[in-house]
Parts: sequence; structure tokens; C-alpha cells
Amino acid sequence: CLFVSVLTASDHADNTIHEIKNLPHNHHDFGYDPDEPDELGPERWSEDFHQCTGKYQSPIDIEETLVARVSLPELKFFGFDQEPTSTVITNNGHTVMLNPTFKEEPYIIGGPLGFKYVFSQLHFHWGVNDSVGSEDLINNRSYPMELHMVFYNKDYDSSDRAQGYKDGLVVLASFFEVRNHSRVHPSSLILVCHPQLHLHPSSHPQLAEFRHLHKKANKYLTHNSRPVQPLSGRPIWYNAADEFSESSTLRPTLFGITMLLSLFPILV
Repeated sequence: CLFVSVLTASDHADNTIHEIKNLPHNHHDFGYDPDEPDELGPERWSEDFHQCTGKYQSPIDIEETLVARVSLPELKFFGFDQEPTSTVITNNGHTVMLNPTFKEEPYIIGGPLGFKYVFSQLHFHWGVNDSVGSEDLINNRSYPMELHMVFYNKDYDSSDRAQGYKDGLVVLASFFEVRNHSRVHPSSLILVCHPQLHLHPSSHPQLAEFRHLHKKANKYLTHNSRPVQPLSGRPIWYNAADEFSESSTLRPTLFGITMLLSLFPILV
């Protein structure tokens, strides 16, 4: 494993517990490098992971000429104004994942969603340098980092159980851009479904820290993005809301049901 210790810190003022974990990296053998002898590269994931088979996979390239502009109801967020009672940050050898625990479950409803979806975890995707990194592309353009917030359908009780159903998971994706001498405020992790430019600022040193994480002994996790997959006839909805116009251009935001209702694998 990467580290043999688990760091636990407690804030006695509010009894909040935070853990930082590094898991043994033999619990999964998938990876992002096809040339690694002890990893399954993306083209071989389907050999061991059934959710990576089938026509409808992610990520995708969102081409402006292929989107359908629609006006969706408001996507509503509940419970995200509370502080977590505990947070576990894990380097699992594939990504950095945050699993917070709350007194009341944060959830989303509305938009194109027909059910209540409970927040489960968030994780990140990045690249070998600051010109690439996001899994999804827009007009064949990659962004330096992509944040995924994963939600599960309340009817299925847990994220693990929900993965077996087509309406089980929702993934909200948000892109990062690089700005010199900038800091990412924690509030920027709370997403709002709005048709405005939806980029979180970051800096070169901040992104470099992710590339210095280890995926296994003496090997760095320099990138963790799967190549884009065919659309296979899936529609892409661009939520133009009340600002729809024929001349408006496609901007990074939350792209309707194709990005929200996850019919694709969640390997973390």
C-alpha cells in the first residue's frame, strides 16, 4: 500500500472528524496506462468490469453542432449549506475522493430528474499537464481538471445498489480552468445548474499537487481520464433556460440528461 498509516484529526470545538486515507492499490487492477503490465488499460476495462460494456459509455465529446437546446426546470439543491460532521479523503490509486457525512442527507431534485438523488461522494480527474485532464470534452477541447459529484437515487438506498439501475446514479460535472495566483474557495464545490460559464479557478501549483500523488509504490498518478466514447445516438441537451437565443454559444455548464442521468460506469 502507499502508506501504512491513517491520519485522523479531530476539531474539539465542533467535534468534526476528518480522515485522510491511502488504500492498498491491489483492490482494483484497472488503470489509465495501456502499457502498464500490471494494469488493465481503458480498452480492457470491460474484461473485468461489466459496467464498462455496452453502447452507452462515458466520457463523451460534446459537439456544439449536435446539442439540442432546451429549457429545463430549475435543478434544486437541498442541504448543501450545512457543514459535514466528518469527512474522509481517500487516495485510492485512481483518484482523490471525498466522502463527507452530514446530519441530514444533501440531495438534488428538479431539472430533468424524476426522482430524489442523494449526494454520495465527489472525485477529480486530471491530466499529465495543464492543457488536458477533463474526461468530457466540449467541441473537442479538454479542460485541466473535471470534478464529478456523484448522487444516487433515494429509492435504491445506497450508491452501490443504485449502480445496477439505469436511473440509479446522477453525476454532475464541473470543469476547472487555470488562473495564476488563484485559490479555490470551498464554496466553489457547490454547483448551481445555470447556463452561465461554469468554470472553477485553479492554479498551476494546485494542479501539480494532484500529479504528485502515488498510484502505487514509486509510480505517480499523473493522469486519470478515460478516452472519450462514441455517442451511439444519444441526445445531448443544452440547458439554455431563459437565455436561449440562436446566436448564443455553447458554454461549459451542466448539459442536461446525458451528463446528469448516468448510464455509464463509475470506476473510482
